[in-house]
Order: sequence, then C-alpha cells, then structure tokens
Amino acid sequence: MAIVLKRMIRRLDFSVMFKRLKLETILFMIALLLIISSIIIYFIFKPQTVINFTSYLAGISTLGIFFLTTFYVIYTNRQIIELQKQRQLQIQPLPNLEIIDSGIVSPRIVVSPEDGTVSLVVDFCSMIKMKNIGNGAAVLVDSFMYFKGKDIKTEPEMFYSRRHFVVEQNAETSFSFSIRDEYFEGLRALNKSDEQDCPVNQAFDVLISLNVLYRNILGSAFISSLDHVIVVDDTAQEKVSDWLGSIGSFSNEYSGKLSKFAATYQRNREDAYKILSEIKNDYYSKCTPQMLNISVLPLSQSFQIRPIEIHEVTKISKRIHHGIPLMKTISDEKIKESQDWKTKLLELYFKSQQIKVS
Repeated sequence: MAIVLKRMIRRLDFSVMFKRLKLETILFMIALLLIISSIIIYFIFKPQTVINFTSYLAGISTLGIFFLTTFYVIYTNRQIIELQKQRQLQIQPLPNLEIIDSGIVSPRIVVSPEDGTVSLVVDFCSMIKMKNIGNGAAVLVDSFMYFKGKDIKTEPEMFYSRRHFVVEQNAETSFSFSIRDEYFEGLRALNKSDEQDCPVNQAFDVLISLNVLYRNILGSAFISSLDHVIVVDDTAQEKVSDWLGSIGSFSNEYSGKLSKFAATYQRNREDAYKILSEIKNDYYSKCTPQMLNISVLPLSQSFQIRPIEIHEVTKISKRIHHGIPLMKTISDEKIKESQDWKTKLLELYFKSQQIKVS
C-alpha cells in the first residue's frame, strides 16, 4: 500500500497544478484556510471571556480585509493592463511584403578592405513590394531576409535590414534586397539533381524567410514572417552547377596571382589592384557576369504574426544591421529608372570593375 501511495505522489506534478491556479483562487484559499484554522485554534484554547473572542474576530477581520484589498489591487491592475493592450491594438498597422521578382547574381570577386583577402561572393537579389494594409501607420519598419532549410547549417549572426521610418496606412513602396550566400549553402542546395528523391522534399532544402519587424504609433511592437520556396528549372540548375565548379577551382587556378596580390597589397595598393584587375578580367571572361532568373513561391501555411515585448525587440534589434547609406549612383531612384531592374542592378554591381555586361 505504501509503495502504491508513493507512486501516486510521484505522478502528481504539484508545480504544474500550482501554475494552473489563478492568483485570485490562491488568495481565496489562503484566506479561507486562515479563517478556519483560527476558529479551530480558538475553540481548542477556549478563551474565558466574550471580549477575547470579539478581539480575536476583529484580528481575523483585519487580516481578511488585507487579503481582500490585495486581491482588489491585483485584479484592478490586471484590468488596466488589458485595457491598455486593447487600446494599443485598436491601431494595428500591417506592412505586407511580397517578393515580385528574384534572381541570383553570378559569382563576383571582392576584396576585404581590412586585410586584402580576395574571395568570391554570390548574392540572391529580390524586388520586394511593401504595402501597409492595416488601419494605422507603421513606425520603424525593418525588413530582413535570410536562408533556412534542411541544408542550411549556418545561422546568420547579423541580419541586414531595409529600414523604413514611417509607412503610412495604404502606402505602397518597392525596393530591392539581397542576401549573401556566404558559404554557398544555397547554391549547393539548388544544385541537387537526385531523380530518386521527391521534388517536394527537395524544395525544403533551402528556403528564404522574409521577415518584418515594426511598431504602431503607440510603440507596441510586432513581427511577421513568411517562408518562400526557391524554384529553378533545369537550365538554371546547370548554370548553378557551372558556378559551383568555378568557385571550387578559383583558389587553385589563381593561386600564384593571389599570393602576389596579397604580398603587394600591404606595400603598394596601386600595383596590387593592377594584379587584381588581371585576375578579374580572366575570371569574368570564363564566368560571364549575369543574373539568373529564379522563382520564389510563398508558403502560406508558414505565415506568422505576433506581438513581442520590449526585451524581445531589443534582442532582435541587436542582430539587425542597417549598413551604410548607398551612394547616389546606386540609390533606389537610379534602379527604378531602368525598366529592367535586374540589368540595372547587375551593371551597378560590376561598374567599378570596368566590365561590359551583355
């Protein structure tokens, strides 16, 4: 019997039971228990006069008033908080983001200004349309994207964000955005060609997560997210495979010139960039600068929107990087002037390298 009782007690999770009880219920139970125990104790000691009993009841009444006052203060405070939340939610903006066009920029040669390290980079670029479909203005709107999926092993430490300080109700704007495939995980995921695997399963190897952090005019913060599947055809997949081949052979093919550039970079920048120009001209003659068209399809079931507290806003904001304002030559206005934003963006990417884009 004792063993059975011990097992029953172990199965009872008193901490969970305690959490389920409301604070008002707990206070009522404590007050009731106190009154009952006081009456029992009084009759055990049997006071000799009615005055003692009256004083005793007065003490209990005072204690009861204390608990009732505490309950009233807590309950009123909760009601005030709920009213504040309702008032804040009455003004509810909703910046809706839609990816209207996307492409992958071919591998580019870049130089780190810190140590002169030469490397290849690949950017996924998108044209995004934002429209505030809520009933109020959105303030401090941060839009950011990143890769996720089964084959994405590296989570970014920082998110580059496009900041819009105020987006009025029903206001609509378009802007370009890019994600750097730093470790080429996105390209490798798109390069899979296993015919035995289900295409639906392969679609989730790499996703683009589109997020927006914003506030209403009363300061309440919200975050929404929507995942997108990247779709490429056979022709695009062959091009991705060629790019991965050129990326893999870059260091070995240009090892001599890269070593010469690194040795010259610290001594004479002008001579070093002449060497780099030779590397670029030769590499881009084999890997022509271009933008590869891709389709990005939203997963409606992944859409989420939720209010967040101040500490969550601070935590996310620490990972958001707004970058340096763009020069006039590569501003949004210049990109919008072109009918084909991809061609214009590609020209701006390679303009500094004096390479003619076909």
